[in-house]
Amino acid sequence: VIGRTGITISGKLRTTAPATGGSNTANYRVGTTPTVSGSNAVVPAFGPCAGGCAKPVCTAHDTPAGCLVPCPVCGNGGIPEFPEQCDPPSCPTCDIHCQTLQPAGCVDGNACTADSCDPVFGCINEPVADGTTCDDANPCTTGDTCAAGVCGGGPPPDCDDGNVCTDDACDASTGCTHTPVVCPDDHNVCNGAETCTPGVGCHHGTLVTCPAGLVCDPATGDCVPKPCSADADCNDANPCTVDTCPSGTPRVCTSNPGPDGRTPGCTDSDACNGTEMCQAGVCMPGTPPDCDDGNPCTNDGCDSIQGCVHAAIAGCCRTPSDCPGSKTCASCVDNVCGLIDNCCDIDADCAARQPCQTGTCIATQCQYTNAADGTPCGDTCHPADDCQGGSCVPGAPLSCPGDGDVCTQDFCDPSSGCVHQPIAGCCHNDTECNDHDNCTRDACDPNTHLCSNALIDPFAECKSCSVDTDCDVIGRCAGQACGSAGVCIAVSALNCDDRLPDFNGVCSLDAAGQPRCTYRCVTRQACDDGDLCTDDRCDTTAGCVHQPIAGCCRNDSECDDHDLCTDDRCDTTEGCKNTPKTTFAAVTCRLDIVDAAIHGASATDLAPSAAAKLGKPIGKARTKLAAAETAGHGKPA
Repeated sequence: VIGRTGITISGKLRTTAPATGGSNTANYRVGTTPTVSGSNAVVPAFGPCAGGCAKPVCTAHDTPAGCLVPCPVCGNGGIPEFPEQCDPPSCPTCDIHCQTLQPAGCVDGNACTADSCDPVFGCINEPVADGTTCDDANPCTTGDTCAAGVCGGGPPPDCDDGNVCTDDACDASTGCTHTPVVCPDDHNVCNGAETCTPGVGCHHGTLVTCPAGLVCDPATGDCVPKPCSADADCNDANPCTVDTCPSGTPRVCTSNPGPDGRTPGCTDSDACNGTEMCQAGVCMPGTPPDCDDGNPCTNDGCDSIQGCVHAAIAGCCRTPSDCPGSKTCASCVDNVCGLIDNCCDIDADCAARQPCQTGTCIATQCQYTNAADGTPCGDTCHPADDCQGGSCVPGAPLSCPGDGDVCTQDFCDPSSGCVHQPIAGCCHNDTECNDHDNCTRDACDPNTHLCSNALIDPFAECKSCSVDTDCDVIGRCAGQACGSAGVCIAVSALNCDDRLPDFNGVCSLDAAGQPRCTYRCVTRQACDDGDLCTDDRCDTTAGCVHQPIAGCCRNDSECDDHDLCTDDRCDTTEGCKNTPKTTFAAVTCRLDIVDAAIHGASATDLAPSAAAKLGKPIGKARTKLAAAETAGHGKPA
């Protein structure tokens, strides 16, 4: 309560001052309106909901009128109760049952006020702390909080469902809504009905596909003849029709059957499909050729370019004469070449069939006689075998003594005699087991004589090497090197970062395999050579490129065209300027040219006497020119 002069208020009054501002909220009990005296009145005046709303008297729950507030201190004479309660009505020491006041009738339904019952002032509904969460019953607000006793809505909710085919909004009654998008109709039946697909959006439907020579009518979706103005506009892509644009209104393409027979374009260029021909305006397929030549000794097929092909089958025959070698003893059975048993042309055909028999060819038949008993019939490994009664009887085989080497197999070979063939994978010592991998332990098992190459450390990463690049193609540039033990080790990689934004440092190996930093441009600024006559640019492969600018100059001397009759100067914007001299200077320069030619000529080309004669008129001309220039103050007459 604020006044410019003293204000006297009589009566019971409860005031609440806000954190800021210059006003109070006053509460007083019904029937106890405070009185105000003094030169200033309370504004607005106390009254029904004026300077403060009168609050109704509140009583305890289930307490009838007339209950004393607060409860009288009374008890049952026993141990004190806390809080003290009045005894029930049957108790002779208390008039009525009365307990702690409850805010019955004081609840205003506002979540942003704290409701309580004051025994003096009645119902109190004070604002809760600003920022207290509440619900304003509006689904289109979020983060609702209290402010000065009023529940206010926060920002709207995010109703975006991520579907381009819905219009997302918020309805104050129902919350987020997702109305299906209606795609605009382009009124073109030829591209189908416009629909919306999630992730894509609105798009056309299925396109109407028309045969060649026809187009789709956007209004009806029907395939109709193509409009035209000349025959060249018409082509139905059918080689068997003649396409024209006849006169009429409107003019549209017309296709009529062309002549029957072979027509360019009516072919698939595949000889295996036969010959395609036009028939009544339709390109008809050809008849595939029959490539069966009736020869069992050929594989018949068709090549798309050559047509039928007949590849000969090796070893196949139809008659004995088709077989190689002797025609007398040849046979052809089931188209396979063979020899007639015991048939011969000469005695040599009958040898080697029986080692203990001698063969003779008599009338194309082999006749055999037994060799003399004791005739050797063995080979190198069976030297004791001999013939007995026409049969080869085995003798004692050749004995091949061992060479004492555990890694050889000793036996007799019929072609070369005793051999000692090495056993694959056999070893005598650890040296023979070297797999040239420095990450393995090489050993020869003394019992099995087999090599083993187990990893020295099966749990460690190891790579054998002889040079750095065995570890990585860029060796030490990648932080990899070949150590003294012949295995790859990690080393510090060369840092080529120059921290300059216009250059990129790259590590590469030189001819000796050592890491070196090279720096390449990454921007045009890095290549600025300060020369205004070069176009500087950065090439990612070649590096900086300085391309000379045609016609550019740096100073006047670069613009000398060796013509005495021009004034040469350099314009840094437009390049060289060679301006022809005018007035007296134009005449003087020409005299200078002639004079220079006379004095520059050799005695062979121009005799000294002739040179002197020619010089005189030039000298006179110079004298007259100087006089004229002086008289005209340097200006031409």
